[in-house]
Amino acid sequence: MQAFEKSGFSLHEKPNGGEASFAAPAAGSSASLGSSRVLDRAQLFAPEIPTAEVLEFEPEDGERPEEWHSLLSGSRIFRNLPPDSLRGVLHSMTFRRVRAEESVLQQGKAAHSVFVMVEGCATILRERIGELPLGVGGVAAGEFFGEDALLSGSQRQTTVRMLSDGRLMRLPAEKFMAYLVDPLSVTVTQAQADQAVGQGIGRVIDVGLPSRAQARQRAGTMNMPFFTLRARLWNLPRARYFCVGDDALSPRLAALLLREKGYDAVVIA
Repeated sequence: MQAFEKSGFSLHEKPNGGEASFAAPAAGSSASLGSSRVLDRAQLFAPEIPTAEVLEFEPEDGERPEEWHSLLSGSRIFRNLPPDSLRGVLHSMTFRRVRAEESVLQQGKAAHSVFVMVEGCATILRERIGELPLGVGGVAAGEFFGEDALLSGSQRQTTVRMLSDGRLMRLPAEKFMAYLVDPLSVTVTQAQADQAVGQGIGRVIDVGLPSRAQARQRAGTMNMPFFTLRARLWNLPRARYFCVGDDALSPRLAALLLREKGYDAVVIA
């Protein structure tokens, strides 16, 4: 949590601009996903700083895809990818250096891509009319964010603001689906989930809306709407989680997010 403690941000006003523009960074630069401290809980309220506009960057010369492989080696998600999927990622991603205080995603702006924090850390904020933004999660090195591009259709549901200088990787939403979500999804039947819950070796997480989750309520089920999941991960007990939701995609993304945080998570088909 050191980066949070050292931040001096003010979020009384919204910064101008949307997503940062991206290009591959200069060859020869170094990055390590494994070196950043993992953020283990969400920042509840953002401290105060003067509002900063989104920073503009000049395009940089790109590294070759084979050099990017080492940048992802510390990520729990990427090191478990099948070889073909990893090759697809390496040929689809672009990198960008970012700075502390930069809003790399802005709530309400168009959503087309998913991102991976290669270096640095950030806070995820939900803007509220007439109130300070509410922290709903944190992003550490090796973790993805911006998955709302897959769920919300067109607009960002949260703002992501850097707490340190860093480096991001961007993947178009359809590439994130094809190369990460699809290959890493593990499904089980409802009967298998019921058996595990009955034996006390698993719990069901319903990431749907409360009104719909209530109709699906079964023994051992917790309702955590998808957009609240990041903020609640830090106090989840270690267990096997079976994910279900209002649609086919949200439980798959929830399971991927849980696995990224070190949990054992699968999807109820």
